[in-house]
Amino acid sequence: MSTQHQPTLTVVLGDYPHTRPLKQGSIRPDGVSCDFVPVAPLYGAFARMVRRLEFDVCEMALATYLQAREAGIPVTLLPLVMIGGDHHRSLTRWPGTPAIRPDQLRGKRVGVRSYGQTTGLWVRGVLQGHHRTLPRRAVPRAGERRAVPGQGLRAAPPG
Repeated sequence: MSTQHQPTLTVVLGDYPHTRPLKQGSIRPDGVSCDFVPVAPLYGAFARMVRRLEFDVCEMALATYLQAREAGIPVTLLPLVMIGGDHHRSLTRWPGTPAIRPDQLRGKRVGVRSYGQTTGLWVRGVLQGHHRTLPRRAVPRAGERRAVPGQGLRAAPPG
């Protein structure tokens, strides 16, 4: 099929075994051409998408998508899971510090890479759902801007 009269979509996807055939052109979507934009690290594309709607299709962390929707940014979710993991072991501590139990986090500050990081959202869910505890608030790593301006994790309710 000729791509001469087809619209071209700008697309950002991670490099996974299940996306390579599309990115390498061995599988082609009907009716459109794709211009794959390399972005590394991939999460750098999330802010570009929600701040400027820079791409036609962009892989995005679920937490970033939810924050964008709450902020009224006109993005649409395609429910395609690109990558996932079990976040029951995603909570860590500094090496050499004493072990702690989840209930000891109640009322404490917990660091996260960024507000839009889905891992932080899952860890909060695990702490609340499995351990009935929530930290006081999540604090992003210094220097990392939020993908969605004005959005972030809210403080846990007292108690």
